[in-house]
Amino acid sequence: MRGVGVIAVWLAGVVLLSAGTAYAGWENSSAEEVKLLALKPNIDNGFRLYEKYCFECHELEGWGSPDGEFPVVAGQHRSVILKQLLDMRNRKRKESDMEEVLDEKDLKSSQALADMVAYVESLPMSPDNGLGRGLDTERGGKIYAKHCADCHGKYAEGNSKKSYPLLRSQHYRYMLRQFKAVRSGERGNGHPKMEKIAKGMSDEDVFAVLDYVSRLKPPQAQRSASHYLLETLGNINNR
Repeated sequence: MRGVGVIAVWLAGVVLLSAGTAYAGWENSSAEEVKLLALKPNIDNGFRLYEKYCFECHELEGWGSPDGEFPVVAGQHRSVILKQLLDMRNRKRKESDMEEVLDEKDLKSSQALADMVAYVESLPMSPDNGLGRGLDTERGGKIYAKHCADCHGKYAEGNSKKSYPLLRSQHYRYMLRQFKAVRSGERGNGHPKMEKIAKGMSDEDVFAVLDYVSRLKPPQAQRSASHYLLETLGNINNR
């Protein structure tokens, strides 16, 4: 078995929705999630688990692969990661590779998951994610503002309290793959309103909005030091 990242594809996948109280059962944390989030994480153990089960696919930095096979996981909200992992473990979300990994003895305990997701959340993000073609980002921005910003935030920063994922700096091709899986029902744990909105969007709309989102970058404080240094040197050389 490949060392498939335990976080692989945990993103709540491009939840482009406007959530209402009718879906409070989906948005509220389960008792198991609340328990896990209340635990004091051991970041060192989280690193050990990540290195053992995740880095082969997600890279040591948690930046995944631009081809969309593996997502950026660095900096994602703990609540988002936990919800997706538990949904996969409980077979609510269909990810056969992940189900196998989550059955590993090391990952059975609540403390182990709490440690690992806290470590992943602490990882600095990369602004060099995979992008779309850049052909219709202005229209994509308008679609995002209409259907996505209420939940994911103006800058795609997500919502940790409702387990809505941070989307900025995510690989375009990964988001596209997950969006299609939610729209078709293949994913299994898509938000009901997201599924409804997704089915009403044309492929051109989907390409535009995800391309736009892929170009939203994290604030400097969340970026890796190496990227900050390279950007600073680039700005100096361009003066």
